[in-house]
Amino acid sequence: LWFVDPILPIWIAIERERRDPTAVFLNSEARAKVVRSYEERIAALHQAMGEMFEKRIDNALRQFRGQVVSGRLFGASGQIPLPSFADAKSAVLSDPKGVFSGEPGSVEIDSIATGTETWAIEAKHRAGGVTVAKVDRFVQACKFYEQQTGQHIDKLCYLSHTGFRPEAPQKCEEEAIYFSTLRDLAQLERILAR
Repeated sequence: LWFVDPILPIWIAIERERRDPTAVFLNSEARAKVVRSYEERIAALHQAMGEMFEKRIDNALRQFRGQVVSGRLFGASGQIPLPSFADAKSAVLSDPKGVFSGEPGSVEIDSIATGTETWAIEAKHRAGGVTVAKVDRFVQACKFYEQQTGQHIDKLCYLSHTGFRPEAPQKCEEEAIYFSTLRDLAQLERILAR
């Protein structure tokens, strides 16, 4: 049967499940298979949404052309003159000796924007707000980047789709890190579009 029509056996298996889903869910192996399938789809969706959020930020950074904006959009006071960026892209550095995390691997910074200044940007699109530990990890990743590349980072910026835990903005202020939420990013994009 398989050699005559390679699709027919697959269709038969799927059709049986489609016509009688309750019978499928009575079988524990089938239930586990369905749950795994949905978990994989959800994980892939979250991954794609995170990548899209990073691209959205990169696109906004490329529109920086020296405009002056409210510091409130970056968790700061007063007015902030934006630099001009020629490029914005992620940076992945090899860490075979485990200098950064204690184990061999790599270190990723979501975006390094270069131009009249160099900014390092972390883009968080996961459930739950940014914590102090995540801010500390970002600071350490940026120091590792500077050590490995010899390139100085002028400003660190943390953008979070889901916001910040209560203590994280204070940590950002202590470290002189700009921080923004999705609402801030949307307002910034409207300003940049003018």
